[in-house]
Amino acid sequence: MTVNSELLSAELTRFRELRHRLMEAGDTIDDDVVLDVLAGVSDLHDAILNEVRSALEDEDVASRLRGSMDEMETRLRQIERRAEGRRESALNAMAEAGLQRLEAPGLRIEVRRAPPLLVVSDERLVPEAFKVQRPAWLDYRAIHDALKGGAEVPGASLTDTQPYLSVRTS
Repeated sequence: MTVNSELLSAELTRFRELRHRLMEAGDTIDDDVVLDVLAGVSDLHDAILNEVRSALEDEDVASRLRGSMDEMETRLRQIERRAEGRRESALNAMAEAGLQRLEAPGLRIEVRRAPPLLVVSDERLVPEAFKVQRPAWLDYRAIHDALKGGAEVPGASLTDTQPYLSVRTS
């Protein structure tokens, strides 16, 4: 738990306690009046604002990290392609020179034949003995849309919606 989260938790506990005392003190006090009084004596609003600001900072850091990771993945693919190109250049040079093997301290290079790859030109012609049954896949979007439209789908339901925090910055 972060410092901001701990402060928010403590302020929320204090807020609840103060609200409970106010509600016990006067049965005729309006809820809005209680909230106004509590806003004046509690730091809950500031604690919530600080928690959301911290969340926004964390999201910003995560976004920048994601961007860095994307750049690193791009760089990784470039390096892998370069390594593949270098291997291909070495293979072509060895083939043209008629070399089957090269050795140096800590390094042994051989030109070998790759195992044959399978090529299926027409799946319909392959005998049934080589075919396997695949499990059926659910169309989650269609199920969701049907349920949302009021249809009943045995074995599926929509959850109750949960409140979420909408934050807009300016």
